[in-house]
Formats: sequence, C-alpha cells, structure tokens
Amino acid sequence: MMPGFVDLQVNGYKGIDFSSPNLTLGDIDFVSQHLLETGVIGYCPTVISSPINIYERNLPLLANASDSEVGAQILGIHLEGPFINPVYGPRGIHPEENLIPPSIELFEKFLSWAQGKIVILTLAPELEGALELIDHVVSNSKIVVSIGHMNARMEIIHDAINAGVRAATHIGNGLADMISRHDNPLWPILADDRIYGLFITDGSHLPPEMIRVCLRAKSDSKFIVTSDIVHLAGLAPGDYEFHGIPVVILPDGSIRRKG
Repeated sequence: MMPGFVDLQVNGYKGIDFSSPNLTLGDIDFVSQHLLETGVIGYCPTVISSPINIYERNLPLLANASDSEVGAQILGIHLEGPFINPVYGPRGIHPEENLIPPSIELFEKFLSWAQGKIVILTLAPELEGALELIDHVVSNSKIVVSIGHMNARMEIIHDAINAGVRAATHIGNGLADMISRHDNPLWPILADDRIYGLFITDGSHLPPEMIRVCLRAKSDSKFIVTSDIVHLAGLAPGDYEFHGIPVVILPDGSIRRKG
C-alpha cells in the first residue's frame, strides 16, 4: 500500500494540454483535481517542445498554479525539450520545427518565466552545447537534468553523467528504431548507479520482459514509474486529433493512429 502516486511526467489530462496556447489557470486546477481523483497526489506538469511564445505564456501560469491547494500538488515544472534530437525516431511526437540547439541564455529565460519552479529538464546530451548547459544548470540550481529523446553514443552518455546528469526520461522510448547492440544509450544508463530511471510501465510502451530487466538493473531505489500521459488521457473512446494527427482512442484506453 502507498498513500498515492507521484507522477513526474504529465503532459495533460482530460482534454487539457499544458503546451496549449489556450491554457488557463482554471484548466490546470481542473487537471489537478481530476488527477487526485485517480490517486495521484503530486505531479510535474510537463511542457513539450513548443514555440518560444508558448513557454513565455504557459510557464508563468504553471508556476502560479503550483501555489494552488486544489487537487494533486504541483511539485514543479518538467521541461521536456526543446533541446532534444530532431531526427525522426529520437524526437518522438515532438514537432521538429520546435526543436532548437541547447542554449544557456534561452534556458535562463525559461527559468525566469517559470519563476524558478522548473525541477526537471530533459535534453539530448549529444547536441552541440548540451554538456555546457548541463554544467550550467547543475552548478547554479537544484534542477535535475535528465537525458531523453536522444541518439547518443556511450561515450557521450558517460560525459553527460560526469557533467551532472542524474536521470533518464522514459528509458526505452524516444530512441532510434534501430540501435547498435553494444554502443547505444541504454547500457550506460542502466549500468550507472548515479542515474534514476524513469519508465512508462503501461505494457504498451515497453515489453514486460524489458521492464523486469530494467528493474533488476536499477533496483527499486532508482526505478521511477511515470505515466507520460497526454491530454487525450481520460477521454471517452472515439476519434480525436493529436498534434495534427488523426487518432482513435480504443475502449481499452490505448491510442492509435486512425486509418
């Protein structure tokens, strides 16, 4: 038994998208209330790679909402991008046009707009400027830098960990479809005890066998379950649109491309 679930990656819920240009404080309270009803007691609203004006608009809203006493507690903001690999596969569903190289100057703007309430930054360590940004963030804050949506070789992963990376976002997802059996991002992440692993354990994103292997590698002290739910979660089965892509929610709650 546990008092409730803490989710470090919530992109939205019940039609509310934290990266939407129409997000309101009321929307955020709505999500917090409904998450609490599902057993979530604390969470990190997550903003995916977006146009800069979305960060300028939505980060202050999320920061202000963190003081709300409605529903599940907002623990801080998770920035997933925009400093991730733009190649198809590693970038996942992040819009390619919103991806940019790592920038200390831009990150400081994000942090200012978020009123200092960013707690997790997910980036791709192989990008030019990534190691410098990692060093800057960990040297000047308590923000956890996590690696994800990447196509990095083992050497780069080691360099990123030594620079201060302490987590990996949805391990096993946001990778190239085909990776080297030896020189790939998975082995150094799983082997290094300094890294907390975030895993989507819904049985769809990762096969059960991989989940069991990862749990043995990280142990229960470094294995973190996240949902990575999007705004379509919690909606009734039917036809919807996901970032311009026609999709269908099946009766079991899973989402598939339409057609």
